[in-house]
Amino acid sequence: MEKKLLYLMLPALMLICSLQVPATAASTAAVCSETIPLAEGEVTLTAPYEIEETLMYKDGGTIGVVIKDANGILLPLCYDQRIKMPEAERSLYVGATHPSNQPASRVERGSATEGTILRILSSAEIKSSSPRVRQDLVDTILEKLKGGKKALFR
Repeated sequence: MEKKLLYLMLPALMLICSLQVPATAASTAAVCSETIPLAEGEVTLTAPYEIEETLMYKDGGTIGVVIKDANGILLPLCYDQRIKMPEAERSLYVGATHPSNQPASRVERGSATEGTILRILSSAEIKSSSPRVRQDLVDTILEKLKGGKKALFR
């Protein structure tokens, strides 16, 4: 009986997250928000997420992304693809849209923070006059973090 009730409640929790309804229970809030450590503390983002901005630098292809949450909180991040950076040393950074900008901090491969950012990027909505390019840039970061190789544009 309890299992059946849980299956009935799960779609409701997912609907709450997608409709931007303020969470009323602690368990609902846990499902709808993600906390990311930054150099100067941490930030908690609440679903749904939106890609506010994407950038590609002329340094070899570093990709910058700004994520906006349901409360308007912005989280800049980037994937370092500077041309002189060996592939094995390329990393994800949070806090800035370029690794050389402050307060960018490197995210360890395989860390909980990387997993959190993967979840957020995977669920973020692209709203833009050029959604195809934005989607390609976000997909490139997702592929790099998952260990695959992907062409920048289809």
